[in-house]
Amino acid sequence: MVHIPSELEALRDSAVAFAHGRLKTCPGLKPIEDWFENGEGWDDVVMSVEGGAVCLDSIADHYFSNTVMRDYVDLPPKARISKAQKLEFARSRLEYAFQQTDDSIHAVCICDHPETYLGCFIFGQGQAGWIVEWVGLFKSREEFIPIDEGCNGYFVDQSYISDEKILSLWTR
Repeated sequence: MVHIPSELEALRDSAVAFAHGRLKTCPGLKPIEDWFENGEGWDDVVMSVEGGAVCLDSIADHYFSNTVMRDYVDLPPKARISKAQKLEFARSRLEYAFQQTDDSIHAVCICDHPETYLGCFIFGQGQAGWIVEWVGLFKSREEFIPIDEGCNGYFVDQSYISDEKILSLWTR
């Protein structure tokens, strides 16, 4: 658990109460988020990495088409491409994207009892640095990780991406 500065403890306690249903309105978390990004809490954010994250829509826009697949795989120009071939190609592109990603998902423990996490994505911008997108409070890491599709189409593992989802994004 992160040691929040004393001036932010009341806000943290309200956030925990909200996450566990004891408070109906989420408090404004900006002071805590700012402390994590700009203060002593940054190392705790970085160390709370749960894994790399990739944007499925971006990968689909670049790779999920018959034309692109033909550029990568030796197929005759007019050959019919099966669903199985599309899925195999898409899964290989996703695997590569997960290995190369600079984007990550983080669950920062702000309270042990009851367990409460503040989640965020960190997007690598090359020499421009990092962009942090805070996504809310969660009662466990397990509750946080499956939110992937609800956070700008980002996923932390391709096992969360169904074959149907991949095929729905495929273009001709």
